[in-house]
Amino acid sequence: MAAVERGRWVVENYPASNASEDALAAMIEGYMGLGMDDRAKEVLDVLRANNPDHAQLDGSRFSPKHL
Repeated sequence: MAAVERGRWVVENYPASNASEDALAAMIEGYMGLGMDDRAKEVLDVLRANNPDHAQLDGSRFSPKHL
C-alpha cells in the first residue's frame, strides 16, 4: 500500500513531470500485489491514455517489474 500512496503523491503533486508515468506504473503494481484488480485496471487505463509507449506496456498488456 505504501508504493500506491507514494505513486499517488507524485501524480497529485507533480502531474506534468516524467516521473508521474512511472508513479502510475508503481501504483498498478501495488494494486496488483494487493489483489485490487479493479483499481489496478483504472490506473492502467490512465497510464495507457497518457503514455501508450511506456516501457511497461506491451500493446494493451502491462508487464510488472516487481511481481
